[in-house]
Amino acid sequence: MDKLGALEVPLGVVGSIGIDPVGTSRVGIDDTAGARTAVNHLINLGHERIAMIGGGVSDAEPNPFTTPEDRRVGYRRSLADAGLTWHPEYEVDGRYTATGGEQAMGSLLGLEHPPTGVFAQSDRMAVGAMHALRRAGLSCPEDVSIIGFDDHEVAAPLDLSTIAQPMAEQGVLGADL
Repeated sequence: MDKLGALEVPLGVVGSIGIDPVGTSRVGIDDTAGARTAVNHLINLGHERIAMIGGGVSDAEPNPFTTPEDRRVGYRRSLADAGLTWHPEYEVDGRYTATGGEQAMGSLLGLEHPPTGVFAQSDRMAVGAMHALRRAGLSCPEDVSIIGFDDHEVAAPLDLSTIAQPMAEQGVLGADL
């Protein structure tokens, strides 16, 4: 960011990152509120064992984006507000990929008490989770409800419930700023 700042041109950021350099404009969504909406949807459907497939951050691969943590905070707050118990084994890393989502769902299905509802921090991970359900002979939403995040183009054809993130509009607004 220091090198970009030295260019002395207007800078803008679209999305959530852990830094907001002075003089930059930032456009993004409230990831915590979006996650809360997703988890509350599962709670309102009657689910009590709700897992989250998220994007982990490791020391080996630092991540400047705050999205995974912001969505994790929303997930945990919704559980707490509903009086539901948080179970650490219900938080699994899906690496923001379909393959990661599939592997994460496989791990969740292997638990003694698997979740009945899953919040995936991205639609890609949700698609992978849905694939894992099919491979296990289960279906969504009859056996396990899944909600994703982003409103990816695959969400509608797969009947995936999702939280919309208006990427194109954010880009336009960022460019305007």
